[in-house]
Amino acid sequence: MILKDAIGLASTKTNLLRQLYSEHIQVEETIVFPHAVRVLDSGSIAAMGAEFSARRR
Repeated sequence: MILKDAIGLASTKTNLLRQLYSEHIQVEETIVFPHAVRVLDSGSIAAMGAEFSARRR
């Protein structure tokens, strides 16, 4: 029973994380990135992209 409860909790937490991440991406794509394109120069945007990419490695 303890293992079943642990698996259920992990599943619930994973689903919550998935939902939060999906909402985060939606905000970035619809609000943050369009605003960044309007207020930042292309060099700044490229530098930010390089930083994001480096964090994923």
